[in-house]
Amino acid sequence: MFLAIIFGFFIANLIKPAQELSFGERRRLAQLPKFTLENIMSGKYMNDFDKYTTDQFIGREPFRAAKNLVDRQVFLKLDTNGLFREGEDVFSIEYPLREDRVAGFCKKMNGLFDKYFEGMNVYYSVVPDKNYFLPDNGAHLLMDYRRMETLVAEGLNNNMQYIDVFGTLTLDSYYNTDGHWRQEKLKPVVDRLYEGLGVPLVFDLESYEQKSYEPFYGAYYGQSAGLAPPDNIVWLENESTRNAVVTSLSFPNRDDLVVYNTDGLGGMDTYDLYLYGAQPLVIVENPQSDSDRELILVRDSYGSSLAPLLLEGYAKVTLVDLRYITQELLQNHITFENQDVLLMFSTTIINNSDNLR
Repeated sequence: MFLAIIFGFFIANLIKPAQELSFGERRRLAQLPKFTLENIMSGKYMNDFDKYTTDQFIGREPFRAAKNLVDRQVFLKLDTNGLFREGEDVFSIEYPLREDRVAGFCKKMNGLFDKYFEGMNVYYSVVPDKNYFLPDNGAHLLMDYRRMETLVAEGLNNNMQYIDVFGTLTLDSYYNTDGHWRQEKLKPVVDRLYEGLGVPLVFDLESYEQKSYEPFYGAYYGQSAGLAPPDNIVWLENESTRNAVVTSLSFPNRDDLVVYNTDGLGGMDTYDLYLYGAQPLVIVENPQSDSDRELILVRDSYGSSLAPLLLEGYAKVTLVDLRYITQELLQNHITFENQDVLLMFSTTIINNSDNLR
């Protein structure tokens, strides 16, 4: 039996064709490294070969699921690979509060203000990750979110006005298998933002047509080897979103970009449905808007699903993601005049601000 297992798996792995992508883990898998004398002498070949055999091992997903099950049911671990489940939701541990990273975030935002936003209406919001809604009963490591709010308020330029959205969200506002919020749950957030930004509108959810797709495998689904069943993903359409004109720095020669990229449904990252996901700079214009106001939204991935819902209040929304573009390059693509400015980042990004340029 021992020999059958050893040689059986060996032969099976030799026969099995290499997969390029892992949809469960949402990443590219290692491929067979190139066999060269330089790679062998440097040790790179064996390092890459080890990654290749691990990624391409036959039955990888069932083995990952089995490990997860043993960790939780046999060894009684509260988390596996930094992920844990409470009810129907999967959570990722974000701990501890890194005060130096929060200070770094404030320094970068203040630099942005000094360079471009002086004299403009500048606001900021902090989006809590879903761990904020867990009970503080000692069962899991939880970050001090109120302390983060205080540090951000003390560290940012006093000319930036805070719009508090913590109270507009609940655990139901987030996906079960992902850390992002659900677009169809954002009416209280949009109403609070409109109030803070001085936009004289109330968000009318009933004016939107809800469309959905399933199964949606969130980021935590693959990482946790299926701790929870997949979600469905919903997007809200109306005349403003259907007729919006979208341009992107990543696709400079395309004139067919849309607010909702339904071609990506079922792909590696279905959340890229919203404005093509992580992009350095995206501009969305609403030719049907009754307003001539413009908004610069400096954001992380939460802003992708939020921006389409702001088109009723703005003729133009410019999304900037500082994870993928430097502050110096912004002046090549944006004319800073009388726009409203909203800096909106999740607690996870603020706590890991080294990712921002």
